[in-house]
Amino acid sequence: NDRAYVITLLTEHPESVRGQFWAAGVYGAMGDTAGARVSYDRAIELFDRDPHVLGAAARFYLDRGDPVAAGVLADRARSILPGQREALKVAYLLARAAGDTARATALADSVQQPPRRR
Repeated sequence: NDRAYVITLLTEHPESVRGQFWAAGVYGAMGDTAGARVSYDRAIELFDRDPHVLGAAARFYLDRGDPVAAGVLADRARSILPGQREALKVAYLLARAAGDTARATALADSVQQPPRRR
């Protein structure tokens, strides 16, 4: 039973970001949006400066119809790692939905650029 496995995993390793992401995916696949939301929120609590956590959570919130939360999380992810792919996708989709074609185009173009070397 996937739910029992997730509960055991998170009980034994609540600090595991992979566990929280896996749990969010399992909960989402089972149609348990509330459980997925709890797992994403817990991952953000534990890893609030991880751009990958923030980007994935942004996509989750966007897909669940919360563009405000998605935008905030995408902006936070991009402030830490400007090229974070999931956050860029969310920012692009939000710009398109708002009719901001210039911003959407700039975001799409930024994805096509190779990473800058320092």
